[in-house]
Amino acid sequence: MRRLKRQYKRPRRPWNTTQITEERKLLNTYGLRRKRELWRAREILRQFRKRARTATAREDKEAEQVLLKRLQRIGMLSDEKECTIDHVLALSIENILDRRLQTIILKRGMATTMKQARQFITHGHVAIDGRRVLYPSFLVRLDAEDKIDWTTGKPPTILEASKKRVLPPAPKKNAPKAEGKKEKPVQKQEAAPAAQPTETVPAPVKEAHA
Repeated sequence: MRRLKRQYKRPRRPWNTTQITEERKLLNTYGLRRKRELWRAREILRQFRKRARTATAREDKEAEQVLLKRLQRIGMLSDEKECTIDHVLALSIENILDRRLQTIILKRGMATTMKQARQFITHGHVAIDGRRVLYPSFLVRLDAEDKIDWTTGKPPTILEASKKRVLPPAPKKNAPKAEGKKEKPVQKQEAAPAAQPTETVPAPVKEAHA
C-alpha cells in the first residue's frame, strides 16, 4: 500500500506567541476548523514561491510565463501584463485563503457566515458547473466563479430563515436602565423580647421538734 505524502509542514516554532496569535486570527477570519488547513495553504504558497525562485535562477522565461498564467487563472494575480515574478514572491497567505470555495461563497452572498458557508459545502449543497464539491479548501478559478450554484437549484431553507431573522439592537453604553416593577421593601420584624429568668424562692425548711 502506497503511503501518502503529508501535504503540509508543521511550523518550526509551534509555541511562538506572535505566530499563535496570527494563526488564531486567520482561523477566525476565514472559518478554518483546524490549523492543518492553514498549514496546507502555506505549503501551496511555498511551492509557488519555490517555482518562481527556480525560474528566476535558471532565467527560464517560459516557466515564468506558465506560473504567472496559472496564478492569473486562479485569481491570485491580476490579468495585467505587468505582472512579474516579483508579484509572485510578494503573495501572502491571505491571497490563497481568499480563493477558497468557502470564502467565495460568503462573498457572493450565498451564506451569512463563514461557518454556514462551510456547512453548506460539506453537506453537499454547493456545485460548480453542475458538479458537487465537498471541500471548503477548493481553489476556485476566475472562470468558474459564475458557475457556482446550488445542487438543487435553490438555496437551502435555513439560508432564507437566517436572512429573515432580525437581531435586537445592541444596548447603548450610556443608556438609562429600564424601570421595572419596584419591589416592596421588606419590613424587618422586631424580635420579641427575651423572657427574663424567674427567681426561684426556696421552700421553707421545717424545723424538727425534739
